[in-house]
Amino acid sequence: MNKEQSLIIWNQNGSTMKFEKVEKFDLAFDGEISFNYFGVSTKKRRKATFYTKNIAGYALEIDDA
Repeated sequence: MNKEQSLIIWNQNGSTMKFEKVEKFDLAFDGEISFNYFGVSTKKRRKATFYTKNIAGYALEIDDA
């Protein structure tokens, strides 16, 4: 994943989280997803990690190329 993309995560309670300028998205064998993103409200780059067993699903923007 080279291009900055958006990512939406659906929580099990139905709420969603949207991440902008996502880079280095990784789905690990131990059931974790991790990625770097740009915090819109904080204006800082951060790294996030989620356990897939705690989320309902996710959608990662795809390249049109």
